[in-house]
Amino acid sequence: MMADPFELLVEEEPDPEHVCQLVDGLVAYNRSRAEAPDRQPLGVFLRVRDQILGGANGYTHWRWLYVSHLWIDGTHRRQGAGRQVMAMMDLWPVPPVPVRAAARYLSRRER
Repeated sequence: MMADPFELLVEEEPDPEHVCQLVDGLVAYNRSRAEAPDRQPLGVFLRVRDQILGGANGYTHWRWLYVSHLWIDGTHRRQGAGRQVMAMMDLWPVPPVPVRAAARYLSRRER
């Protein structure tokens, strides 16, 4: 059976109803094919003397990692801090390891 012909709509300001239909369709499809959802918030923060100078936050869902925000203060950029934050995010849900261990893990992966 052939599907009906379709048209493509490009919307610079997407209609909220179209977005809802898109998300509802995706969620219904995923639920039919995947394990039960297990959305878990996650945050990894770079802290110096009780001050947050960077980090990432997001969540895990259906065994995927979604990163919503990533920021590293200028004093720690270009020194591998962002790489270490992302390594720690990537290692989750394995029990957290010290940052030095995450850096060693990255070093081995880059070889």
